[in-house]
Amino acid sequence: MDWITKNSDAIAYIKLSLADEQALQFAAEDNAKVLWDKIRATYIGEGEDRKIDAGNELKNVRMKNGETVADYIARARGISTKYHSLGLDVSPRELVYHTVRGLNGKFSKVRDILKTQRGKSMGNFKGRRSNFKLAN
Repeated sequence: MDWITKNSDAIAYIKLSLADEQALQFAAEDNAKVLWDKIRATYIGEGEDRKIDAGNELKNVRMKNGETVADYIARARGISTKYHSLGLDVSPRELVYHTVRGLNGKFSKVRDILKTQRGKSMGNFKGRRSNFKLAN
């Protein structure tokens, strides 16, 4: 096969794998290598944007008015899962930090206690837990 045939076949395979609107976006390209590079540049940029957005979403997670604690924690875990799916690492400590920081309303006192007790051991906390009361 000559280069022109291989190039045409490659372009056809690439364009057939694209959604219609994507194929239209790159319809004028007649060089397989250039086509591939343009597609790659387009979607790598979007991937970076998604990573930045996920990081911001995690850092700014806040409990919504009327949201239950269970729903809030499930939402924070979902953000963490999205973060991992983008190839980013979030430690359990970082997830807890941002989740606790986002508590509000009747849980603001708990948030403040947890923030000030960060350096304490669990033994210290367990010994004092009878002092804490949560109102639902």
